[in-house]
Amino acid sequence: MTDIAEPDAPRDNPDEEVEPGDDGRFDSAYVGKLRAENADRRTRARELEETLAATEQRATRQADRLLTIEVERATAGILADPTDLLTFTARDDLVDEDGEPDAERIQAAAHKLVGAKPHLQPRLPLGDVDQGPRGRPIENFDLSAMLRNAAG
Repeated sequence: MTDIAEPDAPRDNPDEEVEPGDDGRFDSAYVGKLRAENADRRTRARELEETLAATEQRATRQADRLLTIEVERATAGILADPTDLLTFTARDDLVDEDGEPDAERIQAAAHKLVGAKPHLQPRLPLGDVDQGPRGRPIENFDLSAMLRNAAG
């Protein structure tokens, strides 16, 4: 670790060397000053470590969010639920060497997943799914006349 002076706590004279007394001990004021400086640096280091950890967590969340968005975009029409790819595939298989989402890798992984688990692909209806009347319409429809004819 390098010796960096804090801008708010400069040393009185950083080049000044302090020699111990005749008994091999340093002056108590000097020792107290060193201890206070050391405590300040430990506190600052702790604060910086906490800031770094929070920044890393924020960056990880944003990278995950970006990957999720790219997976949803790249797997449209390939998977019914794009989050299945994130469930069944390792994250490293979906990103490039720089850790950025790679659309080609995502699509290749989605096709591979659908090949292994075909039930994950979108289910599109086949045939006529239209509702409504079939055939030619009945002209002059009269329900009471139909009932009278049926009753005889």
